[in-house]
Amino acid sequence: MQEQFEEERDKLQQLQAAKDVAIAIARMRVYEDFDGFDGFEDHDEESNDKMEIKPQLNPDAASFQPQDAPGVKMTQESVSLAQAIASSLSINRLPVPEPTTFSGNTLQFVDWKMSFMALIDRKPLLASEKMFYLKMYLAGEARKAVEGFFYRDSESAYGGAWKVLQDRYGNPFIIQKAFRDQLMRWSNINTNDLLALQEFADFLQGCNEAIRL
Repeated sequence: MQEQFEEERDKLQQLQAAKDVAIAIARMRVYEDFDGFDGFEDHDEESNDKMEIKPQLNPDAASFQPQDAPGVKMTQESVSLAQAIASSLSINRLPVPEPTTFSGNTLQFVDWKMSFMALIDRKPLLASEKMFYLKMYLAGEARKAVEGFFYRDSESAYGGAWKVLQDRYGNPFIIQKAFRDQLMRWSNINTNDLLALQEFADFLQGCNEAIRL
């Protein structure tokens, strides 16, 4: 990644250098359009200090037209390249996203699975690398449930581990049951406790979404 940024920075420097060359050439053309300076007229020695030299513009000279340096042309592709580099540098400053660690809480499985799929599973990785990351982001009983698959690094082992996780934690019936159990265990809420009421409302929203699975 660092080498790519270095190459792109060199390209920008080359474009800037080409632009500077074009400006220098344009300035030289302006100087060439001057007809020169009139010669000194014969004057007495007393008037030599008062003599002025005035440059005369050539009225027949063609009007100045800025031109790019030979062989260099600022195209839309160059502009797009510069914008892409700026965007890449901006993205590079953001924190690197990563999935949370799933330890067997059924209520957290759907959220964890979506983050893992988006950040790791859909990337062009080898099966061994995906197994490594799956092992890294599992803990507790969830990791023990698929421990036997970690002895192999094939696609079938990776798929088998996910099947166990899906059957045990991602089944819609199991998720809905987990929400019901949590709802039944919910402690009484004081009518004046606004924070507790808001937390309970948020949980009911989660229950509503679980019913749609």
